[in-house]
Amino acid sequence: ERELAIGTGVSSRSSEVVHAGLYYAPGSLKARLCVRGNALLYTYAESRGVGHRRVGKLIVAANELQRRDALPALRRRAEANGVPGVRALSRADARALE
Repeated sequence: ERELAIGTGVSSRSSEVVHAGLYYAPGSLKARLCVRGNALLYTYAESRGVGHRRVGKLIVAANELQRRDALPALRRRAEANGVPGVRALSRADARALE
């Protein structure tokens, strides 16, 4: 990087996030490539000693409708796409991650 901080220059389009594939339509090319690419990238990084952290993603409902409808639908989509490690957390579990 030419800049003093990551993400402030030309590479600002890179979020440095490895996407899991949970938002894409099940069975779509994007979903399949994302899930497979995620696994391949972590395997590559581990085999080459490239530093990384698997911190996961916490998706939180902002209201009762999202808790009742959106989160379960997103979980079903992620599972249909083969996204590993998808699980529901209690409020206490989520706070413990902070």
